[in-house]
Amino acid sequence: LFLVTSEREIELLNSHDLLKEDYILDEPDDIPDDRWSIDSIKRFLNGEEKIDPVSLFNSIRNSYDEYIDFSRNINASTIHSLYTVLTYCYRLFTAVPYLLLQGEMGSAKSKVGDIHEQLDFNAFKTVAVTGPNLYRTIKDTQGTVIQDENEKMTVKEKSENQLDIEAIVNSGYQASGKVQRLELVGHRNKRVLYPTYSPKILCSINNVTETIRDRSYVFIMIRTQDSTKANKNVSAFNPDWQKLRDGLMILAMTYWKEIKAIISEGISNKANVNGDEIELRGRE
Repeated sequence: LFLVTSEREIELLNSHDLLKEDYILDEPDDIPDDRWSIDSIKRFLNGEEKIDPVSLFNSIRNSYDEYIDFSRNINASTIHSLYTVLTYCYRLFTAVPYLLLQGEMGSAKSKVGDIHEQLDFNAFKTVAVTGPNLYRTIKDTQGTVIQDENEKMTVKEKSENQLDIEAIVNSGYQASGKVQRLELVGHRNKRVLYPTYSPKILCSINNVTETIRDRSYVFIMIRTQDSTKANKNVSAFNPDWQKLRDGLMILAMTYWKEIKAIISEGISNKANVNGDEIELRGRE
């Protein structure tokens, strides 16, 4: 196990080393694909890999604008770009809002999710996922959940799996969010807590519950008349995605202390919001 630090150092660790630092080595069941390229890691360690935050942000926003016609959603590409950056440092915050995309079929909801899947931290896209699979994946990857087809959340008679998914989404906006499950450990049942905290992008044709809507930035998507954007597919093999992910990793490794300091100091509440609004939207 190698640990790359923000001090541009790399350490070979074992369980004994981690225990001395009060860490516990918990090998994940599901290891994400390599999201940070080896070449970029080497350049970072050698002090060669540096990033201009403004230039990186503009490149991310240009990617959203290249593929998506957000139409009536003012500043949508800016908000989605900021959210992509947030996924790399969300654990510095006590809460994170969701992005909710609603609209008819063919309105590019899933395509927006495809871009987030390519750019966001350890992102994974789901459709017919089970509750246990979802909370275990969140635990293992601490990544962004892109959940398509959320229509079933509003049905009156919900299956046990639908209730599991709803519990994960309802609790997962807070850093303290967890679900409790009874699992067989050895020869007896034991209560096990799974974290649910992670950024989430939810796509739905119909309405979702008021609870979820209240915790989300909502985007109403419509079919575009721009044939160029409509016919442009998001390919996972486009090398530009890797370059942007590398830049985002460097950004987080370089500036996380400054971000943490800003959060600790607090910023004036110009929007005059309170309660859950401050928790989810932050101080503007």
